Amino acid sequence: MYVCYVCQHSLHAYDFGAVIKHLSDHLMFGELRYPIHCRQNQCCSCFKTVNNFMRHYKLYHANGTFSEKGSNCSGLGNATPASDDSDDELELDVNSTSLDLSAHEPVVPLKAVQNEALSLCCMLRSNSAVPYSVVPEVMTACNGMLNSVVDYVVQSLESPNVKSMQDVHQFCDSFKQLQNPVGFLLTQHKQVNAITNHPLFVKPATLVTGIPSIQLVRNKGNNENVPVYKECQYVSVISNLRSLFSNQEFVGVFDQAMSAGVCDPDIITTDVQSTHRFKEHSFYQQSNTVLLQLFYDDMGTTNPLRGASAYHNVGVFYYTIRNLPAYCNSCFPNVHLLALCHSLDIREYGFSVILDNFMQEVHILETQGITVEISGAGSRQLFGTLYQVTCDNLALNALFGFSKSFNSDFFCVHCYATKDEIQHLFRENQFTLRTKMSYEEDCKSAKQCKSTVRGVNAECLLNKSRYFHIMENKTNDCMHTLLEGIVPFEVGCILQKLCNEKLLSLEWLNRKLAILYSKMNMERKNKPFEIVSVHCSGKGISPAMKAVQMWSLLRMLPVVLCELPLQKHPCFLLLIHLCHLTNILFSQSFSHGMIVYLEDIIADHLHMFQNRFVGVALKPKHHFLIHYPNIIRLNGPPMTYSCLRYELKNSFFKRSSHIVCNFRNITLTLAMRHQYNAFFDRLCGKTCRDFIFVNRCENVFVHSLHGSRALCESLNCTLQDVVVVSRSVSYRGKTLRRDSVLVVNNDSGRYLLQIEYFVRSEPVWMIVGRKADIVSFLFGSCAAEVVFSAPVLFDVVRFSDICECEPLDIIKINDRLLVCFKWYVTALAAGNGIQE
Repeated sequence: MYVCYVCQHSLHAYDFGAVIKHLSDHLMFGELRYPIHCRQNQCCSCFKTVNNFMRHYKLYHANGTFSEKGSNCSGLGNATPASDDSDDELELDVNSTSLDLSAHEPVVPLKAVQNEALSLCCMLRSNSAVPYSVVPEVMTACNGMLNSVVDYVVQSLESPNVKSMQDVHQFCDSFKQLQNPVGFLLTQHKQVNAITNHPLFVKPATLVTGIPSIQLVRNKGNNENVPVYKECQYVSVISNLRSLFSNQEFVGVFDQAMSAGVCDPDIITTDVQSTHRFKEHSFYQQSNTVLLQLFYDDMGTTNPLRGASAYHNVGVFYYTIRNLPAYCNSCFPNVHLLALCHSLDIREYGFSVILDNFMQEVHILETQGITVEISGAGSRQLFGTLYQVTCDNLALNALFGFSKSFNSDFFCVHCYATKDEIQHLFRENQFTLRTKMSYEEDCKSAKQCKSTVRGVNAECLLNKSRYFHIMENKTNDCMHTLLEGIVPFEVGCILQKLCNEKLLSLEWLNRKLAILYSKMNMERKNKPFEIVSVHCSGKGISPAMKAVQMWSLLRMLPVVLCELPLQKHPCFLLLIHLCHLTNILFSQSFSHGMIVYLEDIIADHLHMFQNRFVGVALKPKHHFLIHYPNIIRLNGPPMTYSCLRYELKNSFFKRSSHIVCNFRNITLTLAMRHQYNAFFDRLCGKTCRDFIFVNRCENVFVHSLHGSRALCESLNCTLQDVVVVSRSVSYRGKTLRRDSVLVVNNDSGRYLLQIEYFVRSEPVWMIVGRKADIVSFLFGSCAAEVVFSAPVLFDVVRFSDICECEPLDIIKINDRLLVCFKWYVTALAAGNGIQE
């Protein structure tokens, strides 16, 4: 018998069509949680597609041969590796199976085939690399293949070798009904109707952004002057929330996050419940309140080297649910589209069209709430509000109605700083902060004189919310301020100073960096470009790098430069201080002592930079640093509202626009493609990714594994037992491999664990690794020298014990083992393992 891992329903082991139909029904109702688990006879294999699972099921479980074939190390039906995309499309395998037609009345699986075809169509339309014109051809090809299969089966059963012709004719008549099963998807109109009529699909609405323009249009051989309206695409927040909360598993993740209490009231973590701003409003603390985090930015859709590239720039509005766990909001399916509009329309008509519709829905969520139907769990009343707005500095000033010039006075949305004051004042209490009262006075004055008053141009429409005001927002994007502003600027100054003093050369530095990154596995994907030139005039480093590349370069520079006699050089000390400051700002948790310490670190760093580079003016982004302690105190760690996840989301639209190459109504094209993709993600359950995806696994004896003693004590097994082992897994969007290092928790604190392998202990997976002892912290605690004791201490931990799911590399330099941290890790200490 086949037992479904979703609903525990049992089916006949040989009825493959019924198994496929059963899984397809779960997929159409959004109940199929990916990856697909086998769990037949305690099998732990998992798969990316239904087709891959059926191959494994037919080979190892349908005939009851799993015990014989499963003993093979590679015979456990390993899931397709994450890098293999050759089997992404679902296909229907038709195998010759002996059926007793006289004993069982044939059931026509037409609905199952149509569900498979609809899933295939949705997958193709959600893929940014597939043009829409290709999808009907794929559907036609599927029809041809299925018709060939039907003809073959009919000819085979009507051959003279078949004895019972009555059963044959009965089977043929029923089987012929499968011809043209995807006829309802052969045209684009039918495909759109089939997908958009699904209750989980949220269709974008068209809004008129401004007055129409008269354009000459050729219609049936005649030229006509017709009014063409300037439009944008808006996705309803209420409809999107109803679609999201219809998934019972998503609701469970939301409820678990809201019900989780604050472990330490003195520690501010990525959980919204630990922030001061959350504790000040009772409405935020209700278990059925959704807190929205809004994002806005401009995005280029064409090659900037071509003409009229700015004409097709698109303004994108995203939002996330702030009171979801951080690992959920970091994945693309949980970054939701609010609106797409032309950037030129925003400059001409402003944000009123988008924000008016958004605030109307926010008002409904704040006052009346909405009723959501949860699949299998009844209905529920849901409320919500705008909690936070995060953008880059230019977009934030534009959205809030502030001056977009950072070369003038009063450019900061937090205080009344001037150009001269930011050069010698380095603490927040030295500036006059903006308040609601002063902001309203500035808005009134700006409206009366129709000009900018102390940096304010006009009042922001977001202030219509009952529980949000832009003066309480208190955010700043650490990605743009640090990784794309301060870090390349200061690193460029430091390297130019060292090159001018003949202490190093760019050729030597590039060669050392190439050797260093060749020794790493996890960090190699963020390898920076070869440095061509460095500048001290504000240009930083050439060529320009991505934020993650600049972040990686900053952490690896001290490791490379430590080979030179620079330990007491002022520029090297400034670089170490910059690494230390960056590591603290990117921390996942903060204590009140860390926040007070951060104020001193920021002031000391700004003083240090001015002393090292006399005559080089501080940038406005240097001034934003002084507000970070108060921002963290109110809204939590900057990583939770960083624009990095939103900027990465833009890659989907950029790829789509480069493929379609149709800019007649680019906002509608991109919005529909995104909603197809979001619909497919919800069908597959990708909005809740707190699962472990095992790439490859094998059955081995315990006595053949390293750390077998620790394994026996933890799993209560013997050396002669057989366990399932894997060398690589994917967890919460991160790939964890052998030899990578994790920070884990235990009763005595936090310590480093080098992964050896992963072992399955029903019903969960465990991590077996070697405990690393920290000898000393280097370079302002951004790196640590580690050693492994002899004999080696092994430890077995759960995935829930991982402090931060961020795998790190161990770098070997001059017989020293170094680990470079991405952020400051609090309470990091050596743990106790089990001696082997």
